[in-house]
Amino acid sequence: MNQNCTYDLKIATLNVSGLKRRLIFPEITDLIRNNDIVCLTETHTENSDIIQFPDYSYLANHKKQAVLRKSGGIGVFIKNSLMPYVEHVNTQNEYVLWLKISKILTKLDEDMVLGVLLVPPEKSRFFNDEEFCKLEREIGSYSQNHKYLMLSGDVNARTAKLKDYIEPDSFLNELFDIDNGAHTDLNKLTVLKQLNIPTQRYSKDSKTTQMA
Repeated sequence: MNQNCTYDLKIATLNVSGLKRRLIFPEITDLIRNNDIVCLTETHTENSDIIQFPDYSYLANHKKQAVLRKSGGIGVFIKNSLMPYVEHVNTQNEYVLWLKISKILTKLDEDMVLGVLLVPPEKSRFFNDEEFCKLEREIGSYSQNHKYLMLSGDVNARTAKLKDYIEPDSFLNELFDIDNGAHTDLNKLTVLKQLNIPTQRYSKDSKTTQMA
């Protein structure tokens, strides 16, 4: 693949709930074959497991905590022909698997960082405040240092009808002497309205996750 080529990169995400036993299911094999990168959560695999699929490479981040029954786990299938353009970025955080994808594939002006997340439910014995804080720091670092950051996976977040944007604070605008032009740029609600993007959530789940 040369620097002048174009490529329509196809990425899919699936909570698989046990990868090894589901790799024989036609709907799973078809999903993999129809995409270039397939992000998987709840793989229930460990380091000793051998995961193979024709023409694809498999990368994984397994649960560190010892358990009697396999659970959790993040995995990614990547088409072999694209492997030279996808970098697996090391992390000590078991809640995420990071990939850096070449701009040659995405047709963007810079490389893109893809984070595949699996955050345990807040009441789960597997939830760890330290791991969650590390994840926040990593996301913050990547968002500051990379123009394109994509997050995928399962974060077990319950949002009900909470807003997914931050409304501007007039007190902070005055405190930091933010001019009207900057205020408009920072006001995501204005941007959403300009793009005709709905601002109201309509989730059927009425509960919310409250993180400390």
